[in-house]
Amino acid sequence: EFSYNNESSLLEIFIAADEIGLFEISQQIEEHLLRTESA
Repeated sequence: EFSYNNESSLLEIFIAADEIGLFEISQQIEEHLLRTESA
């Protein structure tokens, strides 16, 4: 159960996905974080 509005949760998902090797998901989350930072 994840809160996608919580940046720390997104970061945890990014790290977990990266470790598992789900690069597509990692990239999508990274792009989301970059859009959030530039907003």
